[in-house]
Amino acid sequence: MLIAILVLVMAQLLPHPALLVTTMDGSYYSTSTVWNVDPLTGSADPIYTLPTENGILAYDSFPADEILKMEDGISAEAFPAEWPTTYPILQHIIGAWQFDDQHLLIQTTNELCDRRTSNLCYGYFEFSILNPVDTSEMESLIKIPYHNRVLEQWPECTVGIFNTVYVDQVAVNPVFEQVALTIRATNDCRSPIQRSTIILIDSSGAAIVEISDAGRLGWSPLGDQFAYYRQEHCLALLCPAALYVHSTASHETITVASSDMIEINFRPSVAWIDNQRLLYSWMVQINAADSGISLNEYDL
Repeated sequence: MLIAILVLVMAQLLPHPALLVTTMDGSYYSTSTVWNVDPLTGSADPIYTLPTENGILAYDSFPADEILKMEDGISAEAFPAEWPTTYPILQHIIGAWQFDDQHLLIQTTNELCDRRTSNLCYGYFEFSILNPVDTSEMESLIKIPYHNRVLEQWPECTVGIFNTVYVDQVAVNPVFEQVALTIRATNDCRSPIQRSTIILIDSSGAAIVEISDAGRLGWSPLGDQFAYYRQEHCLALLCPAALYVHSTASHETITVASSDMIEINFRPSVAWIDNQRLLYSWMVQINAADSGISLNEYDL
């Protein structure tokens, strides 16, 4: 039985656009599945199913940094010492995207949680490349530990064992075999700014670009540049902020718009008209008391 539809994204598995849908299935979510849904007929075909329990232990699967964090939790008596060697990790598919003409990008959670309260979990997000024709061919691209090193960029986020990260945005390059991940702290870390970092990953799993305090990434149609938004050093409810375009070919960055006084919760919308023009929204001051949103075009 299909329990919950988690992700709905466009794909090109059929001659006309199809939908990739991921679900958690069965009693107690014993499996998760990627489906290929034909929007014209409404038919759905399973592509790949992952059992929740595969007998994999944390010490055999976790990245080294996450094992160290888990052992810190055990030393602090916040996590039972016997669980990593007794209980298998739980795995769920939570996202699927078209990666290239022949492969899908699959996102899974892989975790061991405190079974008494579920308040403390150790684990990682994994992104893997799947051949939908032969699902035995799945290659791990990158593992993102829950207690990720990007937290170290923000000293206020390194305090306590409950501070972790999640993947807020997955943006697959429309042309090249690359994916940009926006990694965000799960709580505010007692900081007015929303802590997030963009990491650009190539087909080997190597991080080729990393931009701190950034998000809202959008690829250009030709996949050789992307727009992103960045805040820093927010005071009270106002932040210096800017919208940029970064070229992956030249590694140059252009400032599209900037301001010293942007409201902390503002997030611009960006849409590429073509590879040299983009539309974006920006906050403007109408008078001393009021602000508004303008729609702007920028020519590169």
